[in-house]
Amino acid sequence: MDIQISQIVFAILLSLGLALFIQNIRKVIRNINLGRDVVINDKKGDRWKTMARVALGQSKMMTRPVAGIMHIFLYVGFVIINLEVLEIILDGLFGTHRIFYPLQSLYDFLIGSFEILALLVLIGCVVFLMRRNVFETKKVLAK
Repeated sequence: MDIQISQIVFAILLSLGLALFIQNIRKVIRNINLGRDVVINDKKGDRWKTMARVALGQSKMMTRPVAGIMHIFLYVGFVIINLEVLEIILDGLFGTHRIFYPLQSLYDFLIGSFEILALLVLIGCVVFLMRRNVFETKKVLAK
C-alpha cells in the first residue's frame, strides 16, 4: 500500500486536532477538580435511578413532547453522524473509500438514516431557533 502525501497531511492535521481536543479536555478536568468532594451516603438507589432517568432518559425533555422528539432526533443524528465522521477519518488515514461498505446491509441502513436524520436535525435546529428568537415564549428562571 503506497502512502500518499495527502494521507500524511491528513494524519498531521488529525494529530493537531486531537492535541487541541486533549488540551481542552484537560481544562475541563482541571475545572471539575476545583470542586470539593461531598460525602453523600443517603438514598443511593434513588440517586442512581434519578441520574439514569435524567441523564440517559432525558426525562425533562419528555415533559414537552415536541421538544423531546426533536431532542431524540438530534441525539440519534449526532451518534450516527459520528459514525460517518469515523469512516471519513479512517478513509483519510488509510487512503480507502467507504471502509465500512463491507457491512453492506448495516452500512446501507446507516447511510440512509444519516440523510434522513440530517434533515430532521436541520428542521429541529430551525424550530428551536424560531422558538427562541421569533415566537414569544415564557421564560423559566432557575431557582
